[in-house]
Amino acid sequence: MVGLAVIVMSSQTEIRENPSPYVPPPQPPPPKPPEPTPFERDLRALRRLLDEPVKDWNVRELDAQLRRAAEGGGSRREEVEKLRREYDRALRILDLREGLIGRWPLDEPDGLVARDVSRAHDGKIVGSVGRVPGRIGGAFQFRGGEDYVEIPSSNILDIRNAGVYTLAAWVMPDQLPAGKEEPSNDSWHAIMVRQGRHMGLSVTREGRVAMGHWLSDFKQPSHTSVDRIPLKVWTHVAGIVDPRTGRTSVFINGKSSGESVWPAKSPALPLESPWRIGIAAPKAKEWGWSARGLIDEVVIYARALAPEEIALLAEGVVPPVGDPRKTEPSDAGLVLHLLSDRDVKMENKAVASWSDPSHGIVAKADLPDARPAIGSIDGRPGISFDGKNDQLVIPARPELTFQESDSFTLAIRVFSTARARWQGVIEKSLDAGLWYGLWIDDKNRWVFGSTLNLHGDQILPRVSVVVGVQEGGRERRLYVNGHRVATGPAMNASGSGPLKIGTGGSRPEFFDGQLQEVWIWRRALDPAEIRAMKP
Repeated sequence: MVGLAVIVMSSQTEIRENPSPYVPPPQPPPPKPPEPTPFERDLRALRRLLDEPVKDWNVRELDAQLRRAAEGGGSRREEVEKLRREYDRALRILDLREGLIGRWPLDEPDGLVARDVSRAHDGKIVGSVGRVPGRIGGAFQFRGGEDYVEIPSSNILDIRNAGVYTLAAWVMPDQLPAGKEEPSNDSWHAIMVRQGRHMGLSVTREGRVAMGHWLSDFKQPSHTSVDRIPLKVWTHVAGIVDPRTGRTSVFINGKSSGESVWPAKSPALPLESPWRIGIAAPKAKEWGWSARGLIDEVVIYARALAPEEIALLAEGVVPPVGDPRKTEPSDAGLVLHLLSDRDVKMENKAVASWSDPSHGIVAKADLPDARPAIGSIDGRPGISFDGKNDQLVIPARPELTFQESDSFTLAIRVFSTARARWQGVIEKSLDAGLWYGLWIDDKNRWVFGSTLNLHGDQILPRVSVVVGVQEGGRERRLYVNGHRVATGPAMNASGSGPLKIGTGGSRPEFFDGQLQEVWIWRRALDPAEIRAMKP
């Protein structure tokens, strides 16, 4: 309909049309975005996976996505490589969980406990340490008096024999040690030290970092850094004692500051004292070493960290709470596998033999009064040893004998009771020399035995998986329930004696507990396989 407008002009009337509002012509719909290519879909999926918390990563899926992206990268190869670098860095951060046996963030705003957030070895706060902002979260302030943190060491933190370890911390000294004579209480400032001959990290009068260590023959293979650290500035320090290679080294802000060399496999001086943060010897007349300054984020590892790992800590990276990488162990290299729910021969309600028919191996009880029984833990049968004389014996076999250059893994699924005495769970050739095996020591700690024992975690009243690994020619490692708790040099285990289960050879070190499973591989299981072995 056309609108009309009436306009009056003088005596004339003019009629005009009133135009309708303008209506634009209809527009075609916007074009649909192109469908993503298979490569773009893979890239988006990869990005989503990388954005998940690291502890939840599915590493196998990530590896597969990265392979597909790399194959189809084309002009976007640089983007794929960037994601690959991001992924590799995250894996190196995950590696910082391996062998971590103590981490004290020193974040507590009050109270008398410094929490160990890695292994529950909490420290007791003595005196009145200051609570201040730190390099990462909070930090403790030490003023040169009797203020310190004391951490018990009759556990996994008791580094004995030829055990490998790394200490690291953030420090901000207020001043340098002022002592004029070496024995003076203020001639060094302790960072983390074990009293006696004073082993651990400290700061010298020249502002250098010392990693103290003593051998059982009272020689001192310590190392003092080439570089000095500044006052009133946060500095990351780390020290490594590595008997595998006979080296003590110091790192400052992620970079090497020299090392000292000494005879490999030299055992450490045994100490019974606790670790302390901020002091070495409380209430001492000399060699006290009270710290002056701030200390933050103290860690101890039962292994030697690689330089790139120390560099990550010096960037402010903290170890993750877990590692999602798990791979079921394969049968490759498996030479013995005993299971308590099969191939057990009973006579008069006692175990006469325990067999692995697939490898043609039989463990026998030679004496009727030394035969174990069948028990049960968590609804699963176990071979039950009485701690008096029960034992099973496998005659010597070449596949169960290992040179120092050989790799092997010995593992057990076990339940034990604390007895405060040595117990031999499984051992090969102790009486004939050059042995290996798994023991419980007189402090109720797991031991990967040889002529240089590795002492690890204390036993718990539950089923555990305990694993001893030798990586031929390089090192031995002890794991308890998936966690590495000790590292030492590879050892010769080529003795000609039998393998005994439930006893420590001819010694009265009989095992009191149950065994559900025994494995021996002629290869070194990797950490992901060990994490997959559930108790």
